[in-house]
This record gives sequence, structure tokens and C-alpha cells, in this order.
Amino acid sequence: MNFMAFLQSALYVISESLLYPVMTIILILFCLVIFRSGEILAEGLRRRTIKIPEPGDAASFLGPAANVAAIEAASSAVRKFLKDVRSIPDSAPKDLHVAYRLQESEEHMNWELGKIRRLIRLGPMLGLMATLIPMGQALAALTEGEMQKMANSMIIAFTATVVGLFIAGVSFVLSQYKARWISEDRRAMELLAEVLIADREPRPR
Repeated sequence: MNFMAFLQSALYVISESLLYPVMTIILILFCLVIFRSGEILAEGLRRRTIKIPEPGDAASFLGPAANVAAIEAASSAVRKFLKDVRSIPDSAPKDLHVAYRLQESEEHMNWELGKIRRLIRLGPMLGLMATLIPMGQALAALTEGEMQKMANSMIIAFTATVVGLFIAGVSFVLSQYKARWISEDRRAMELLAEVLIADREPRPR
């Protein structure tokens, strides 16, 4: 066996061994997309009733005059941000701690969005892998005259493509909703942070 034949055999064995792990991961991603869809649907229903802080009513979310009902009506991300900034000691530099909490909240929201956006790329990539590997098997079966084996391999190839594209398509739609909600929460938290910092700045006499 020459070196080229050895390489071809090695690559064929590697690709064959990847088929079942790739198909398993595609199935896991499909279940994950269904789960994420339920999460986004539930969050969308909750956000119909939430209250977004605006410049005119920011005081109702902060300080001694904070309205408990208004805070409870805010989104979970805004509520967590308010809980974090209220835990800052009065002796601590408020502007630095508020800016840190704001950045921390933004990083967490971006990380949550990234979990959905990764599926947009992983779905087609793994779907393509699960398409090309069976097609190689189908070509090998064709040369041997095994038509049933070729048909089974082609079925796997096309179904993997469909499932991979489904994962990417649904994930893209979910990411659009999630990105819009994150933008709303970020704007609300930035407003509250500015109000908090302004309240701690010394006023001119």
C-alpha cells in the first residue's frame, strides 16, 4: 500500500467514525433549540406586562422612594441590576461600582445571547458534515452495486441537511427577539445607572 492509499484509508476511517457523534450532536442541538424556543416564548409573554424605566419615572425604581410594584414589573435583568446596585455600600465610590455592575450585567446578557447565536453556525456546519459523510458512503455503495445501502445513506444525508438548516433558522429568529430585549434592558440599566451616579455627585452651592 502506497502512502496516498494510506492517507485515503485513514481519512475515510476518520470520517466514518465521526458520523454517529455528529448525528448525536445534531439531535442534541435540535432538542436544545426546542427548549430555547420555549424559553423565548415564555419570556415574550412575560415581557408584555413589564415596565421599562423611562427618564420621567426613573426615581420610582431607585432610592428611598422606590416603588416596589414598579420594580417587580421590570424585567428580570433590570431587577437583578437594581438588586446589585442597592447592595453597594454607601462608603464605596458609587460611580465605579455602578459602572462595574452595569458592565457585568451587559456581559451576562451578551453571553446569554451568544448561546443562541452559536447555534446559527453550529447547525449548518454539523448538518453539512452529516451530509457529506453519508454521501461518501453512498458513492462507495454505488460502486459495489448496493443500491439499498446507497439509498439509506442518501436519506441520512438529506435529513441531516434539513435538520441543520432548521436549527440555524429557528436560532436566527430567536436571536433577533433576544437581541431586541437585551437592547431594551441595556437602555433601561444605563438610564438607571446615570440617575444613580448623578444623585451621588456633589451639587453646586
